[in-house]
Amino acid sequence: MSEIFILRLREDGQAEGVAVAADGSPGGRIHTGDLEAVARRLEGRPVRVLVPTDDVWLARAELPAVSRIRLARAVPYALEDWLVDEVEDLHFALGERSDAGVACAVVTRERMDGWLESLVGAGIRPRALIPDALALPEPGPGEWTALAAGAQGPVVVRTGPEDGFTLEAEALAAVLSGALAPPGGNELPRRLRLWTDGETAPSLGEDVEVEVEAAREGAMGLLARRATSGLNLLQGDYSPREDWMRRLRRWRLPAALAGVALLLHGGLLIWDYLALQAESRALKAEAETLIEEEFPEIGRVVDPRVQVRRVLENLRGSGEISPFRRLVSTWGEVAAKREGIELQRLDYGDGVLELRATLADGAQLEELRRDLREAGVETQVAGERADEIQLRLREAT
Repeated sequence: MSEIFILRLREDGQAEGVAVAADGSPGGRIHTGDLEAVARRLEGRPVRVLVPTDDVWLARAELPAVSRIRLARAVPYALEDWLVDEVEDLHFALGERSDAGVACAVVTRERMDGWLESLVGAGIRPRALIPDALALPEPGPGEWTALAAGAQGPVVVRTGPEDGFTLEAEALAAVLSGALAPPGGNELPRRLRLWTDGETAPSLGEDVEVEVEAAREGAMGLLARRATSGLNLLQGDYSPREDWMRRLRRWRLPAALAGVALLLHGGLLIWDYLALQAESRALKAEAETLIEEEFPEIGRVVDPRVQVRRVLENLRGSGEISPFRRLVSTWGEVAAKREGIELQRLDYGDGVLELRATLADGAQLEELRRDLREAGVETQVAGERADEIQLRLREAT
């Protein structure tokens, strides 16, 4: 039986690869390292690539039964209200149709081009790019399957045949508790089957039965078995029929012309570079000042990201509840008292929880604001139209 090479692009920039038989049974040891090093293990085998689901939005579009060509044209506009980027900057790949709608994967063209340029640079021409969540074991009725990288890392979740997402463990716990709406409009499961390739599993609460199992062959061993099929991102402009290699080559002449322009306008670019460098230093200084004010126990700031993460982990271990979880929990408790309120979108930063929700009627808005105020949460209406609202929540001072 001929072998296929399954390659996984990890979020940390490293790659993993293993040869499997066409039916998914492993055929060799797992190789880990930079992309070029793993690529040397291909030995002429066809390649299927797993990409981070964190960079892909797996959604469902409710559209009439029409041809695939018409579906491909209609899907971007069916999902337009939920998109942050312009439709022209996004790539849409279609999966199968079910009662929940047509499965869709949405990713920025910039990300697609970046993946393919890295692969081509390492001498790899993949047959498929698949979101890694869709390589997890397919969940049964009333369950989700998930893979966690230790107690604090992100959790990759599969919720259906072509459905899934990636969330930090803390956010997933909020989803399972009902405080946050499940991404993609999925219904909460009765059971979560969780594989972990770390020593400990994340704490996900007790609202849903969690069955933990060690991934004995590691994350790659678990994913590789089911990566021989799945929703392929190489469609449309990126389809092998469209020859995306030629698409990448199209940029060589513009790149050469851009190089000439860079030489002609070198003085201006150097000026811009110096200005941006000064702005970067100012932003770094501002960030360090903010960290010193918010986390005085850190002391001297050397590596902001690592130092802040350690403080947050210590707070988590001490049992203190983060502002994010307090705000989400309060919103969940207040919204649960009323019929017809659905959370559509949520973002958090700088102590402010921004959310978009639909209401059963306009009178609910003032009731929500009153109950949130009584619970110690300040609210600001950022937008309101028909039955939809945008709110900013922060803890009252």
